[in-house]
Amino acid sequence: MEPNPLPAEARGKWIWRPDLKNQVETHILFRREFTLDAIPSSAELWIAARSFYHLFVNGHHLGYALGTAPRRASYVRSYDVAYLLATGTNVLAVMAHNTEVARSSCFAQPGGLWCQLDVNDKPLVWSDRSFKTLIPAAYAGNRPRRSVSEAFTERVDLGEFPAGWRDPGFGDAHWIAPELCPEPDGDGWILLPCPGPELTVQPRRFEQTALRGTWRRSRAATNVSFENLAARRGPGAYVAETHLFSPEETDLGFELYADNPYRLFLNGQAIKEQGLRPLTAGDPYPPRPDGGFRQGEMVGPDGVMHLVEGWNRLTFFLDVQPGTSGMTMIFPQRAADAVHLQRVPDRTALPGWSVSGPLRTPMVNILGNLTLAGDDSKEFHIPVGDRPVAEGPELMACDFTPDAAFQPAAFPFEEGVELRQGQYVILEIEETVFGCPRLRLEGSRGDLVDVITGTEVAGGQLPPWREGRDHTDTLILGAAPTEWMSGFPKAVSAVMVVARQAQSVVRLSEAMVKTRRYSFPNPGRFECADPALNAIWRNSRRTLDATVQETFMDAPGKEQTQYIADALIESWASYHVYGDFSLAARSLVEFASAQFETGEMPAACPSGLYWNIADYALLWPVWLRQHYLYTGDRKLLDRLLPNAENLFSYFAEITDPETGALRDLGRRFKAYCFLDHGPIDRHGVVTGLNALYVRALLSGVWLFDTVGREEIAELLRQRATRVVASLRTLAWNPELGLFADGWDGERAARHSPQTNVLALYGGLADPAEYDRIFSALFTAEPPFEREAPGPANNPYFKYFVLETAFALGRRGWAFDYMRWYWNSMIEHGARTWWELFDPEAAPGQHSTGSGCHGYGASPSAFLIREVAGIRPAIPGFTAVYFNPLYQRVRSAQAKIPTRYGHISVEWEMQDDGHLEAAIDATYPLAVIPELQSDVAATATLRVSEEVSIFAAEG
Repeated sequence: MEPNPLPAEARGKWIWRPDLKNQVETHILFRREFTLDAIPSSAELWIAARSFYHLFVNGHHLGYALGTAPRRASYVRSYDVAYLLATGTNVLAVMAHNTEVARSSCFAQPGGLWCQLDVNDKPLVWSDRSFKTLIPAAYAGNRPRRSVSEAFTERVDLGEFPAGWRDPGFGDAHWIAPELCPEPDGDGWILLPCPGPELTVQPRRFEQTALRGTWRRSRAATNVSFENLAARRGPGAYVAETHLFSPEETDLGFELYADNPYRLFLNGQAIKEQGLRPLTAGDPYPPRPDGGFRQGEMVGPDGVMHLVEGWNRLTFFLDVQPGTSGMTMIFPQRAADAVHLQRVPDRTALPGWSVSGPLRTPMVNILGNLTLAGDDSKEFHIPVGDRPVAEGPELMACDFTPDAAFQPAAFPFEEGVELRQGQYVILEIEETVFGCPRLRLEGSRGDLVDVITGTEVAGGQLPPWREGRDHTDTLILGAAPTEWMSGFPKAVSAVMVVARQAQSVVRLSEAMVKTRRYSFPNPGRFECADPALNAIWRNSRRTLDATVQETFMDAPGKEQTQYIADALIESWASYHVYGDFSLAARSLVEFASAQFETGEMPAACPSGLYWNIADYALLWPVWLRQHYLYTGDRKLLDRLLPNAENLFSYFAEITDPETGALRDLGRRFKAYCFLDHGPIDRHGVVTGLNALYVRALLSGVWLFDTVGREEIAELLRQRATRVVASLRTLAWNPELGLFADGWDGERAARHSPQTNVLALYGGLADPAEYDRIFSALFTAEPPFEREAPGPANNPYFKYFVLETAFALGRRGWAFDYMRWYWNSMIEHGARTWWELFDPEAAPGQHSTGSGCHGYGASPSAFLIREVAGIRPAIPGFTAVYFNPLYQRVRSAQAKIPTRYGHISVEWEMQDDGHLEAAIDATYPLAVIPELQSDVAATATLRVSEEVSIFAAEG
């Protein structure tokens, strides 16, 4: 599909509010009224924002979009709005949200909005200073980060939100004009047409009230905020000090939640820290603020403090930057009123913390001898129950008790759900979706409601904070019924609404998630005689619906980041499920645009974080080959081959000169070698990594041979041959008939299944050894794997197992393995594919990780390619092989989308062994049957006029 074009006459300018410069998070409301004398025959609106927007026309919510374009560029999405316009006054309204902090899922970019409305093919409205803007007072600042990939949690005073601001006729006389954005760093900001089909917003209502219950604070908690102090004194290292009395010497467990770098001392001894970066002589000081630590690895919250008998001094240091939220500490072993913190070691002293700062001492150099005794600049912080630093961690100090008598029921949309203070309710959707929750609430002015979203209900609650992710937003109700829609999309299969403060009753009358779906014009279809396979197809479709957004996200409930490895699998699945090739082309180009000048390719794009994962980068040429095989898009191939050439040049530069293999990338370049979850020896010359290097090189050979560049193809072939010879010398164990995980002065002791699957996949193994290696790894019956993967078992690496098994001709085994693993996940309750799943785990003990992970969708492609039996014979799908898996399935029918139209296939194996098949196509298609000779001799193959049958080679 061709990209949506930009306006023929682009007049729009980038606009924003200059008074928000350098703020880490901003919300701005934009309005522009205009008048029409008649309803137009056409009206097209183009819009882009550098971070995020919600778009409304005459009060109708049209959509939202993330700022996922390459650096210094923004994708422009177009909307047909003619059906929403009326004679008289109309209004274009936008809620724009910018997070100027690097995230794993997008770049940190300056705020900006660009839009243009053409009516009857002529510009009528465009972004300029004629717009009106308001910075709503409803949004609280200094919020905790939601995760390393997302923005901040929300605390919204709905009573302060301007009612009716999205509708025509709203009084905006006190709103002010925006300013034109300066060109960043003297260069222009590129507007990119957004390739891909139309994205439409669809409401997904919560289907059932899963449970109700009561909650109470049961564990001791405290918090510290430096917000007021830092607002006057500026950023830097701040300190908080308090004292805790213990009647005896004992160990006390605690949980500490904070976004930024910190150090915690007990009686002068450091007991916990996070994110400290050592300073080297000559480094600038103070260091350049990064807007918050949660842009990289965090430490877990758990810790233990060894208390001495008597008074104990707690000293907490935090790197405070603009937007910093502070710290929350919970004591899980102590009751809510059992921990008393005093500013000085005296039972009659005032409660709370003494606070001071900023310090001259760099955070990393702080020692435990620092005390606030005698500090004349210190102030005080007393934790306030109705205004915690972070609601999610505070709720972790609470018990949630389900009502044992309550029975799940359909959500009562008409009468609603009523909650009193101390009560909560959980609503559920059948599967995980990605979108913006929208609730309609009614209560008294000032009532506090916490909204927790997530994908897994456990222990009678939806965890407010889990595995480094804060799932909690807080709403302050107005006097009238109020509506809240999340400012940022998230993964949702359940929502927990907690009445934290209610003067009387809080009524929840509407609950939905505003999701987005692409309108694919030529989707695929699969159905067969095996109900388990049909369910697997549906689960893959639901998983892709949630993960295929602006990018091929890894998971809506995890990083929300586009990684090469995940995108390789998701794009391949989407060819068959959606019939779309433009999204994959766009992603390939995005990674190419992110490539460094050295040829190194980041593992994630777009991303504000540096990701050097060598095995992911090596999958990019494999992905490019796959895309060209399915599309035959020579124009795109010619565009991207220079990037492939640079990538191969980069890897050639960093290989070991003696062996030609990749070696010590972690030690030499801080590169991470993933390969798979679970135990793999990743030191020295890593066999699995070099197997992927060979696979990448051979993909390059195929690509450059295809375009007639034999010289480069031969060079890559020679490199692959050399790596294979080196790994067979260094890592092959002839006694075991397996490859060791690697070589680091000597052959590694471990011979992991992942290493040997990749050795087969990449081409390290000699063909004579295929059967021996395969038999050493797998069995013919469940669980099929001789070495149990355990909790690290996952659908990602199953892709490589299945690719290898099908390529080796073990189609029946691969089918059985695929059906058993993915169907077992469904039997355990999966409605979308989990990040982790071990079918052999005890009931209730299996790890799921993310509740919806895109890399699990590979079966949808295998079902078409292997079960329906259609795969491309030449690039572009103008010729296909037909080789259905009638040995395992009695019948199948499928629609296979291609770049030129679609192919329809339907086949059935009769009881007498007679195969009947029909193949149709909407364009000229050559079909090459690959059937067993006895089946081929009696098979009936009917084709339409567009289809020609050719004999298989040989």
